[in-house]
Amino acid sequence: MSEEDKHRLQERHRRAQKHLVSYEEQQRRKAVRRARGPQIERAEDDDPEATFARMRRQPRTPTPSRDKPAAFEPNLAEFHATVVWLGRGRARVLAADGEHEVVLAPDLAADQRAAIAVGDEVLVHERDGALPRIAAVLPRRSVLARSDGEHEARHLLAANVDRIVLVLVADRPRLGLIDRLRIALDGSGAELLVCVNKCDLPHDAHELQRVLAPYVQQGLTFHRVSAAHGHGLDELRAAIAGLTTAFVGHSGVGKSTLLNALDPQVSRATSGVRERDGRGRHTTSASSLTRLADGTQLIDTPGVRLFGLCEGQDDALAAFPEIAELGARCRFRDCQHRTEPGCAVRQAVELGELAAERLTAFQRLFEPPH
Repeated sequence: MSEEDKHRLQERHRRAQKHLVSYEEQQRRKAVRRARGPQIERAEDDDPEATFARMRRQPRTPTPSRDKPAAFEPNLAEFHATVVWLGRGRARVLAADGEHEVVLAPDLAADQRAAIAVGDEVLVHERDGALPRIAAVLPRRSVLARSDGEHEARHLLAANVDRIVLVLVADRPRLGLIDRLRIALDGSGAELLVCVNKCDLPHDAHELQRVLAPYVQQGLTFHRVSAAHGHGLDELRAAIAGLTTAFVGHSGVGKSTLLNALDPQVSRATSGVRERDGRGRHTTSASSLTRLADGTQLIDTPGVRLFGLCEGQDDALAAFPEIAELGARCRFRDCQHRTEPGCAVRQAVELGELAAERLTAFQRLFEPPH
């Protein structure tokens, strides 16, 4: 095929493809050709490499569809805050400039009940166009945690607390929670106080004094109050002034009423006990922290049905020092103080040197696995 035939075929193909190119693209190509100027025809004996060396790369005309968007610059501001409320994947924190609604980082949200608690000091990252995010939990000085039951999952109730106030009722004090909390708080850095509420209601004062005597002898501090009438609140208020204190107790012990009396600026929902069994109703569904004008911080926790001990919390000496001391004289080092011969603990109960209720409480708490 001659060169003339080739040129004719190329022109025919170019005309056939012309309708596939937009008018704007045709005009752009014409402008490019005009900018290049007249083309130099190469003779048959010209050096091809020299021809390519004379070519100039034309600058690309930018088009919106081909240009990349500007890089997003995130907000890198951060601040420290205290967690005052927790929900699923979100929280409220108290910073120097007030309260903020925030979300949790994915790793914290994935294991929220064991990873973060009310009272935690946290690092918060601000974000453009979105809620700030808790990026990290700062080291704690103390923690209150319990087991979630048969799976023994660790559930944090409060962090960075100085005092734990266990609220009981005068007419039906459930003392087992004292022992469990003493073991849970052993070595935690938090001090346990016991507040016996509803002392204005009818109860056996002598029986109450008798069952509390072993704990008093071991140095545990008790406050007898009536939240409804304000009796004994001044002493309790002085014991927690300027500190971070978490209030714990079974449902129906008057915990919310007590906190309302200590902090009248916040009105917490309250409810009475059920008439058929005398047990309380849950009025607090999540832990929350409030800060008083004098710097005192109060943490309200949900009423507990069962305070399970976490793995590793099995030191009987923390809650039963008298039994641990007697147990050193048992015939067997691994004596469970149940049916083993030569048990010094059971012998002390028979001789009246140890209250039978203390041994029963120990056996109930440290029941051997089946």
